[in-house]
Amino acid sequence: MHEFTESIGKERFLLTGEVTGGRQHAWTMVNSTGLNAALGIDDLPHRLENVVKGYSEPREYFGLFRNSKLDDQGDFAWFGQHVITMFDDHDQVRKGGSKSRFCGVAELSKLAFNALAVEMTTAGIPCIYYGTEQSFDSGGRPSGDDVVLRENMFGGRYGGKCTQNLHHFNEDAPLYRAVARLVELRKEQIVLRRGRQFLHEISGDGERFGEPTKFGERLLALVTWSRVLGDQELLLAINTDENHPWEMWTTLNPNQRTPGEQLKLLFSYALEHGVEGLAAPQYAARTITVEQRNDILCARLKLGPAGFAIYSAGRTKRRS
Repeated sequence: MHEFTESIGKERFLLTGEVTGGRQHAWTMVNSTGLNAALGIDDLPHRLENVVKGYSEPREYFGLFRNSKLDDQGDFAWFGQHVITMFDDHDQVRKGGSKSRFCGVAELSKLAFNALAVEMTTAGIPCIYYGTEQSFDSGGRPSGDDVVLRENMFGGRYGGKCTQNLHHFNEDAPLYRAVARLVELRKEQIVLRRGRQFLHEISGDGERFGEPTKFGERLLALVTWSRVLGDQELLLAINTDENHPWEMWTTLNPNQRTPGEQLKLLFSYALEHGVEGLAAPQYAARTITVEQRNDILCARLKLGPAGFAIYSAGRTKRRS
């Protein structure tokens, strides 16, 4: 297939495979068969979903992309451009008898945009499972049968959101419109598609910093990371708390930032303000200032409930 696509001028034809059996097996199959990428259907969806909900520590997801040894087969760096990041997949073997879509858990469905945002702004090749962008909810119930993951988008007896024979591709749906805005930004910003990524430390008082760590059942706080490509850098943040705003300090890249520098808001989302324009200033500020506190370069961030924001330093390069 690659030879044929090259013969007709398609030098970078993406050939992906659904490889079951864990990361080691997926890596072996990608290497031995000529695949360009494999679906991330091992523990990647579980880690992505849980970091957004605050049920696991961010390092458990971001650690999948670090440069460390994977048995004797190279490193996790291959994940960056060779794994399809996803959740809400149509099997969910990992969930056993409690399969459901992200929005199937009503109290946490408010975090659905953040799950999609993390997927689209971290390393990997993002793939949105149909219906997630329309808030499909598995009929509002978990099940051991994966039929609850296969709701009909265009009518049918088992339609989305407990309906029958209804059309659900709604381009005016708030979640759909928010995702569309972020997809367009991802197309414009090569750093979101190709950049390295770094998980940042956070602080509640601006004095003591550490990686976001779960105390109790959930981590309710801000999670921040950077995407870096050459001299370009974007700072990204989510709020894992769907009910309350959070204000915290985040460390910054000391090789890229200087005290007094202003970082400008490029994109933001918060539940109260829908998806039109930028979120109100009382949540995601239009600019944040780089500070030096105890020899640590940092900035103070505030996000609304289930908030998400992207900040840029200076001019960012756009490429289609």
